[in-house]
Amino acid sequence: MKVLVVSLNNAVGKSAIALELAKYLKAECITNAAPISRTGECVQLEAGETDVPQKHLRRKKVVFDFNLYSQDSDSRLEVIAQGCDVIVVPTLTDPQCLYLTVDTIKLFEVLKKPMMIVVNNFENWSQFETASKYFRENLDEPKIAYIKKTTLFDRVFHQGRHWLEK
Repeated sequence: MKVLVVSLNNAVGKSAIALELAKYLKAECITNAAPISRTGECVQLEAGETDVPQKHLRRKKVVFDFNLYSQDSDSRLEVIAQGCDVIVVPTLTDPQCLYLTVDTIKLFEVLKKPMMIVVNNFENWSQFETASKYFRENLDEPKIAYIKKTTLFDRVFHQGRHWLEK
């Protein structure tokens, strides 16, 4: 399976979700994100590269973690999205994130790929329900999953997986 984790939103857990999906799928994680401790287990694509190396595109199991800074910021993204089986769009519950999540979905819906919104790191169910309602009002039959805020998520998100080894 080939998965693209992408969003116009920043700091919504893209890298953490991509890395955990890659581990679950026993797949390689490929990222264009800035090098940080959490993505140390992902293969870093060089910022100056204009193409995705074919060895990554040919893999049967791969999770791509892509920061999308504007709707046309990375020419490699179209090639990756076309080759993926599913697109995952993480978001938080604030209004700006919800708005940009809809924009992200609309940007990729032309590909007719399965897409999943992951409402990430919320504290109470009303936040999730509000986000879900917004997506149902603005998108055609969105698939929505969630990751509720937990101490474990916070520790992995902020400190990386290495805190477990201490």
